[in-house]
Amino acid sequence: MARIHELRRALFSPGEVSITLEAYVRIKDAGLEPQQLIERHTRGDWSGAPVKWIEKNHLRFQGVKEYPVMSVYQLHPSEDRVCVGTEADFSKTYVSNWPDGDHHAPLLPLKQAEAIYERQKLELSNSASARERVMNRLNRLAQPSKSKTN
Repeated sequence: MARIHELRRALFSPGEVSITLEAYVRIKDAGLEPQQLIERHTRGDWSGAPVKWIEKNHLRFQGVKEYPVMSVYQLHPSEDRVCVGTEADFSKTYVSNWPDGDHHAPLLPLKQAEAIYERQKLELSNSASARERVMNRLNRLAQPSKSKTN
């Protein structure tokens, strides 16, 4: 069954998309893709945003051109949330943690954040595999050797 926001056409293009690594990890940990939240944002699903933001979003599409478009999404089942914001001229959209994220974290192009995330995931996987091999080897060495008796 399609959700309401999936039935709506996009109200605007997100422009250039940037994201903090922290937000990217939170989104992926929730089993989502950043693009899913950006699509909800551009289609007008602003349900998690503060009321003042939603009012300004609606004013933006009624001709008040100076307001950016802002939304907030909770990443179920956790209590983590991210903010998606698009500049008033629709040239750029950014995704960051809200309200508790590092407000000085660098914004990276979405593709770059994805590449860093995948590389870190692979490194962690490889280090976990290496740890497992070492532990298996240590366990084998720690076991008493079985000598053949005649």
